[in-house]
Amino acid sequence: NGLVSNARDMALFLSAHMNGGAVKQKRILKPATVLRMHTQQFTHAQGLPGHTYGFEEVPWVSHKGATVRYRTLRCSGSQLGFASRVVLVPSLRLGFFVGVNRNVEAGLRQVIDQFLHTLTPVLQKHRSAAKARKKPAKSSKAFQVMRFVGLYRRLGLPAHSPEKIAFLMNGLGTLTVRTNSSGKLYLQGVGELEPTEEGRFRSIKEGTPVAFRRGKYKEVTQSGCSAYRGCSSWTWFAT
Repeated sequence: NGLVSNARDMALFLSAHMNGGAVKQKRILKPATVLRMHTQQFTHAQGLPGHTYGFEEVPWVSHKGATVRYRTLRCSGSQLGFASRVVLVPSLRLGFFVGVNRNVEAGLRQVIDQFLHTLTPVLQKHRSAAKARKKPAKSSKAFQVMRFVGLYRRLGLPAHSPEKIAFLMNGLGTLTVRTNSSGKLYLQGVGELEPTEEGRFRSIKEGTPVAFRRGKYKEVTQSGCSAYRGCSSWTWFAT
């Protein structure tokens, strides 16, 4: 299932998304439809990127340490030998389509990043003010980082069958959260974390948002392209 189109029609479709559903004084989408398609419908935890109707939310920054963080909406498509991406930046009224005749994920990311690097500074000048990324809150005992330490398993892995033994023995689909020598949380594959608010952290190296929540089991959610977007700490796996 998906949308099959050409470059011209895709340009008109993206233009409609950036103009409340209208293209060249003709309406092809209702404003309420556009708004609903751009509104987050699912996320693993409040404050983290998730999914809208038809798009995945992907945060983007121009460079490490940048204060401005853009919310982009993306949709991907591919067939044997072909790949494409639709990228929207609603806050800048920017939308573009990238298509290549090779299914190469790394190449697509480079094209998208370079395009955003080139255009965002120009478009930013036309905004009245840029919303700066919130400064991380100072670490305190209130965060009680030790309560998040443990062994987690990826959501969806078997938990009530002999298969779980194989996953445990091979370390497949498991994720370790520990503290380092400075007492800060360290997430496997992400690195050292700094707190931003209760239960919310951000990786010091890349700025990747991470959320913890507690219920029957502890859970950790990592934003970004990772196999560990949603993980749960099950007592059986932690013993």
